[in-house]
Amino acid sequence: MEDVYNLPTLGERIRYIRKKKNYVQDGIALKAGITQKALSKIELNETNPSIYRIYRIAESLEVDVYMLIPKERWNATYTAYGIFGKLFIGLLKWARRGKDQRR
Repeated sequence: MEDVYNLPTLGERIRYIRKKKNYVQDGIALKAGITQKALSKIELNETNPSIYRIYRIAESLEVDVYMLIPKERWNATYTAYGIFGKLFIGLLKWARRGKDQRR
């Protein structure tokens, strides 16, 4: 899976991981709470998903969110969202852990 870090775009990384794990778009989209068409557009780099959506896709692919976002984009993401981007992802992970423990 190390090859994923050589891919320059978010969409290419999502598609690469999905295919490597033999997942279909419908299943990943359903788990991520989006349509198959929306996931297709993300994979084709026709749209830029929110941090929340990227996190949900990463969760659906069972990978760390940092694996999906190219390093060059992290600087831009944190410039745009600052500490709130990191905090938001941390809160999502915390909320998910709590939800899993309540099941």
